[in-house]
Amino acid sequence: MKSFSLLALAISAGVAFAAPRPIPFAQDLADTVELVETQPGSTGPTGPPVGIDAPPPLAPSESEIIADANDNFVTNADSDVKVKKRALPPAGYYTVFEGLSGATQHPSYITFKSFPTYDPVACTNFCNSIAGCVFANLYIEHVDAQAPQPSSASAATNEVFITDSNGYSKKINPEIAGWNEEELNAAINGKRANPTDPDPYMGMTTIEAVSKPSLCKDLCEQKTAYNSRHPTDGKYRACNFFNFYLLFKNGEGYKTVCSFYIIPFNSSYATNTGYTSSGNVYTVHDSWSFTREQLLGEGGIVTI
Repeated sequence: MKSFSLLALAISAGVAFAAPRPIPFAQDLADTVELVETQPGSTGPTGPPVGIDAPPPLAPSESEIIADANDNFVTNADSDVKVKKRALPPAGYYTVFEGLSGATQHPSYITFKSFPTYDPVACTNFCNSIAGCVFANLYIEHVDAQAPQPSSASAATNEVFITDSNGYSKKINPEIAGWNEEELNAAINGKRANPTDPDPYMGMTTIEAVSKPSLCKDLCEQKTAYNSRHPTDGKYRACNFFNFYLLFKNGEGYKTVCSFYIIPFNSSYATNTGYTSSGNVYTVHDSWSFTREQLLGEGGIVTI
């Protein structure tokens, strides 16, 4: 039996996110909001083809078997492919999954490329060169060419299997003019400092798409504008702070979440790492907080 391994990259426009569809906003955002959405998934291919041509042989220096467990290198002796299984994520990306035995399939799929070596940096550099690419799946595709039996020459097949599948998601560019950002390890769980303080929470919204923090900022501004047009006793609640993050479901991108507050909170309030519901595991990724540089009102309450 002869086999080869193909280092393959699948490029996606999203991290297994569905075509964007806004979810109704919570609480006091009553005006119609026009969302800037990503391109919906097409009806075309959802992933790269399997069993494509083998790459050229690697140079001898790249095909030796390395057994140093500390470096976590693994070599397939038949295919001469050397893999560093647990490499750090490339700059500007974070690891969504690693070491899996399957490749991503989703309507957000864009294209693929094969590489002679297992190189996450080359993988994500290729993603960076493609407009709209935010996720890359790097893996080894093994093809075992089985020799046909004399009595059944037409039965010759190529068996394809995948190993060392790593997923890398592009980090969000958080800079927004007029707002100070902070990277967080979890989502904000803001609450009153004192029982008599106004409720700081202004609601949240979710978007079934890879989105940007600037969209949350626009919604925050619209909440403030709506409240200013509907004051109570000459006062209204202003949105001075919001938390942007990506919610994953069972290890795959699920929704973009924006939560809004009238006052800012520091990273000590970032305690929400996710939850489990109906057998599904939801986790928080790429969480950022944004505080208005010039806070509105006293404790988020503006007096007209």
